[in-house]
Amino acid sequence: MAAPAVSAPGPGPGPAPSSHHPAEIRDLVIGIGIGVFFFLLLVGLVITQSLRKIEWRADVRSLLDKLGWKAKVDDEEAHIDPEVRLAELKLPSRYTYRDLSIATKGFSSKELIGKGGFGEVYKAHFLQDRSTVAVKKISEQSLQAERQFLAEMAIIGRISHRNLVQLKGWCYEKGNMLLVCDYMPNGSLDRHLAPSEKVLEWSNRYEIVKGVAAGLFYLHEGSEKQIIHNDVKPSNVLLDADFNPRLSDFGLAILIEDSKLAMTVTLAGTLGYVAPEVYYTGKANDKSDVYSFGMLLLTVACGRTALGDTLSGQETLLSWVWRLQEESRLLDAADTRLAENYSGTEMIRLLQLGLICCYPDPAARPTMRYCNQVLLGDAPIPPLAKSKPLPFHSMHLLQIDEELQAGDSSFSSERPSPAESSTAAMLSRSLSLEISPVE
Repeated sequence: MAAPAVSAPGPGPGPAPSSHHPAEIRDLVIGIGIGVFFFLLLVGLVITQSLRKIEWRADVRSLLDKLGWKAKVDDEEAHIDPEVRLAELKLPSRYTYRDLSIATKGFSSKELIGKGGFGEVYKAHFLQDRSTVAVKKISEQSLQAERQFLAEMAIIGRISHRNLVQLKGWCYEKGNMLLVCDYMPNGSLDRHLAPSEKVLEWSNRYEIVKGVAAGLFYLHEGSEKQIIHNDVKPSNVLLDADFNPRLSDFGLAILIEDSKLAMTVTLAGTLGYVAPEVYYTGKANDKSDVYSFGMLLLTVACGRTALGDTLSGQETLLSWVWRLQEESRLLDAADTRLAENYSGTEMIRLLQLGLICCYPDPAARPTMRYCNQVLLGDAPIPPLAKSKPLPFHSMHLLQIDEELQAGDSSFSSERPSPAESSTAAMLSRSLSLEISPVE
């Protein structure tokens, strides 16, 4: 009888198969790692932005304090967002240093379009709106540089006139001070008056001085507070694509009001364009601006700088024009490069008005209102003195009379009594200037 077949034992039960493939585990670990990385990155960004916000607010509070605003002691006022306070000042847009660095290609020398006493001016392009602006970077870390920045912030930010450069924005970060202004394709007026440049046509020259006169008249009488520019000269007159002028560089300007800022920006202007009394008083006023404007008129009409080559014994521009006036040869002062392609009436008007604006006695100078009217042909030019008025020299502060300080819109032949007169006023009386009152 055959034995029953015995089947071979099968393999025993092995370990349970894994529920997760190794590749899945690896992907899970990588996913968790990536998630943690981005979480930490987000936390880092939030912390960085918070720190930047804290730093920015500290900078803004410092800026607000220097612009004359201080937080009140009560908790509610002290904790108001400084950006809200900044908005109350109605300042233009704030830019970050990074934004301006990108727009100027890292402040590349290829984008450099000018240099000033406290820094450089760069051409900047913003890709977002395809706009082009000028960025003034105040590079000197000094009290004077900071005063210049604050003066421009406080003054340009509150004015609006077609013949004044407009402040479009600003940056104040970790000691970096930058101003964003209109870009003027034709640069400054002094460049176009240089002998090496193409001759600037008379029609352009006359329109330029008319525009500068209108801008100064606005500063002296049209703005909310009287503003003294304090540095009127050809290099501070910028020209747009159509040669329309805009007065720029308000770093030395003075805002006439009772404020901390107004007391800290009384600085000297540029040699040759500074009124003589400023050297003795240390202070500028509307009539010192008129003197500088007069020198600008002579520079534009004659095509010569204010001082010329005085080191070689050459006469200053003012002395030279006065000598030609005394010799009845005033038109000989006209820029020879114009080749007589100008209006004789307008040339005489500019030269004579320039001489009157440069009288050594501030009280004998016209106001910018009157200068504006003369250039528009709406007012006559008062008779000139028969000879060049003698300069005054005094070691005492000049006592400018109340009518001058008030910026009266006319100038008169009347003089104050000896008890009320300054040294300059007494000297001008002795010259018997034949200047008739202007209504």
